[in-house]
Amino acid sequence: MRARGQNSDGCCPSCGGRSARVHDRYRRQLQDVPLACRRVQIVLEVRRFVCANSECPQRTFTE
Repeated sequence: MRARGQNSDGCCPSCGGRSARVHDRYRRQLQDVPLACRRVQIVLEVRRFVCANSECPQRTFTE
């Protein structure tokens, strides 16, 4: 199964500000126990955003 976020922007967990400026993308792979004798693997495409608030201590965050 593959999944990725649908929103065009993200919300900074430190200051609550919204940002649409994507810094990077990467994949995370999650595995679970087999289901009906088949291996279960979830591939998430995750974006890292740059916080738009220049005074925020957290420069980047993931969705």
